[in-house]
Formats: sequence, C-alpha cells, structure tokens
Amino acid sequence: MIYSIGHIALDYVFSLKEFPPNHSSRPIEDFSVRFGGGAANHAYTCAKLGAKVSLVSAAGSDFPGSDYEKHLRRVGIELKHVKVFRKDIMPRAYIFNDKNMHQRTMFYWGASRFFKNMPIPKLKKKAIKHIAAADPSFNKRLASKYFNISFDPARDLVAYSGGDLKHILSSTKFLYCNKHELREIVRKTRIRANELADYVIVSHGAKGSMILHRTHRIRIRPYTPKSVVDPTGAGDAYMAGFLTAFEKGYDIETCGNIASCVASFVVEKQGPQDGVPTWNKMKRRLTHEQSRNR
Repeated sequence: MIYSIGHIALDYVFSLKEFPPNHSSRPIEDFSVRFGGGAANHAYTCAKLGAKVSLVSAAGSDFPGSDYEKHLRRVGIELKHVKVFRKDIMPRAYIFNDKNMHQRTMFYWGASRFFKNMPIPKLKKKAIKHIAAADPSFNKRLASKYFNISFDPARDLVAYSGGDLKHILSSTKFLYCNKHELREIVRKTRIRANELADYVIVSHGAKGSMILHRTHRIRIRPYTPKSVVDPTGAGDAYMAGFLTAFEKGYDIETCGNIASCVASFVVEKQGPQDGVPTWNKMKRRLTHEQSRNR
C-alpha cells in the first residue's frame, strides 16, 4: 500500500508565447482544465502502474459525485481518507507555460485550507506515506506518528521552517526535490545533502536526476519523450514510478530508471494525468531505450 497525502485540485493550464512584463498582458494561445493536485496526480499514476494506493486529502463541495471522483475510483484509488469540506471548493491551480516550457503557477487553496485542523488518519504503519505539497502543520503531525515517509515539499517549501523540515526529515526515507529546493533545504536545516534522508532524489529536469545516499550517488539519465507539451506533474509521476517500483521490490537504481521513464510520458500531454502510462507501456519504452543505449 502507498498513501498519497496532499491536494486534490483542478488545474487550469494556459499556453502563451512569452510572459508579460509587469502592468502588461500577452494573448493566451491555448487553455484547458485538467484533473490535478500533487497527491492526486501521484495516486493516479501509482494506481495506473498497478500499485495499491490510498489518497489522503481535503476535498471541496464540488468533489463528491464529480467526474474527478469517478476518474479516481475508476483506477481503483481508495478514497476513504478523503474528507469533504462543504464550506469551500476543490483547490485550483492556474498554470502558465511559455514557449520554452518555463512555468509560473498561482494556487487557490480552497478546501485544502482545512488540512491544518484535520485529525491524522489511521494508516498502515509499514506502508510508504508520500507527502506531496500540502499543509506543513498537518505534515509535521503525520511525521510525528509515522515513519517510512516519502517527502516532496515542492513549491510549499517556503512555508516550512528549518525546524519543521528537520522534524519531517527525521521520519523520511525518500526526499524528492530539485537542485534549487535542495540548496534551500540544506540552508534551512544545516544538514548535509546526502544526510537529509536515506535517499535524496534530486531532479535536474531534462538532464535527468541524481540519487544521493550517505555513501554513494547514482546518476539517472532522462528518457526521451516524443515531444514536450506540458511539464506539469512530471515530478509527481517520477515519484509515483519510483515508489511503485520500490514496492515491487526493484533496486534503487532501477527504481530511478522506471521513475524517469514514467515522467517522460507525462510531459507529452497537457495536464498531469492525461499521459500517464500503464506498467506494460512504460516497460516497452524502458526496454527499447536501454537496448538502444548499450
């Protein structure tokens, strides 16, 4: 079992040639609404890859009976730990991509603002608990009760104090971040990068990723997408692929390669869930690229 903890959201994805300067505007060339939210993206990808997964989240009044709820149930995601708050709606992410795939995001928390007062649910102790972007106080309380944490602070990193991070990292097996976030986590905690967790997984975007262990490091090369349409959700997909592979018993380097391969599918479609592959589809690309690069 893998628990995905954090937001269920709707993503409003916009494409434009370039971002406007202050006090100006630019035309939007394309626009769509997609199912999103870091935890929901992660849970959906795990489930599509064949893992047993449960979502822990705060949902709004527009979630029960919605197409989104049906979408998550269709792939077998357990929703018993999704608490509905009828005083607000699902969170909304407003995501803007320019022609170079640079991204700017604005986020309306909606029902996720109630996370801070939610009780910590009863979860299976030995299961992996993946903390995606969500309320820092809830995440800190969860890490006080459970170990085997997979932690992706993402853009919420600014909301964590050094003490908060140290508290969560003391229960963390896998930390996922990019190189800029890693630098900030090290600055805030004053802990060496390779000692922040059992495994520190650092994304380098199109250049692949690096897995840091206390005694060594593993370079994970990128897998080639057919095209890059939208980078939204690539990190969620990476960690879902990694943890699903880990649950299946693969070694850490293979987990990293599977994760990188899964992420390569997601960027080919707009939105974070539309491009998610099945396990067999992922294996075909993985095998093909590995044989080509021998």
